[in-house]
Amino acid sequence: MSGSRRRGVWLAVTGVAVIVVAATVAVVAVSAERGRSDSVTAGGASERRLSGDRDDWTAAVCREGSMTTPSRATFRFPTATAIACCASSKTPAGSPPESIMMGRWPADVAVGKELSKIPAFSQFAAGPADGDAVVCAPTASVDRALLRPLMAFGFTIVFLH
Repeated sequence: MSGSRRRGVWLAVTGVAVIVVAATVAVVAVSAERGRSDSVTAGGASERRLSGDRDDWTAAVCREGSMTTPSRATFRFPTATAIACCASSKTPAGSPPESIMMGRWPADVAVGKELSKIPAFSQFAAGPADGDAVVCAPTASVDRALLRPLMAFGFTIVFLH
């Protein structure tokens, strides 16, 4: 092989290597961003904190008097530290209230991964409070308006599907 041809092959190989490295860096950056987003959603790596308290959050999305007593983790949510449900305060005209699950998870749990295993959940709102992640999720609704009031307290809305 002549010197100029070897050089051409070397440049082609180097060019491919640069493209592969750039693509790998992009994939790693996107994965890291998704991981950080999930961590923030779960309340772990974020320094922000929700405003208000459980009563405020409940009043924002639940029909008055509909909240169940919080219970420990269930078979569906094995890492949750408390789970309760309520009927939504907002409903489309003429439709019954939606069921909203509210819970707390340890900050290091990837809540989105746990909720995405249950097809009924398409979205959730989450934020950090007292070292835990507070999570609210309509159990069978894709209505984005149900969780919007929680954004005023610092919750982040995450869409699973």
